[in-house]
Amino acid sequence: MQPDTGLALYSSPRFTPSDDSASGDRGLAPTPENGLRVPSQAMIDHIQSVHVQRIGGVIGRLAPIDLSAIDRAVAVYLGFAD
Repeated sequence: MQPDTGLALYSSPRFTPSDDSASGDRGLAPTPENGLRVPSQAMIDHIQSVHVQRIGGVIGRLAPIDLSAIDRAVAVYLGFAD
């Protein structure tokens, strides 16, 4: 990856660390800790690079455990893990 590009995740199906299929809750809820304003999702099946100029400001922060869960879901989706 060149220094002037970043990685963005888009897609459907969507994955969130709090994914609860039984309740239908598929979003990471806004909290004071994560700084989100609206429920948010990481979409894992359409990964693409984007130019760094297209990336806006920070909209929230993930706890390390949530980021690890997303990393794992991407690895499974891409066939790098079981």
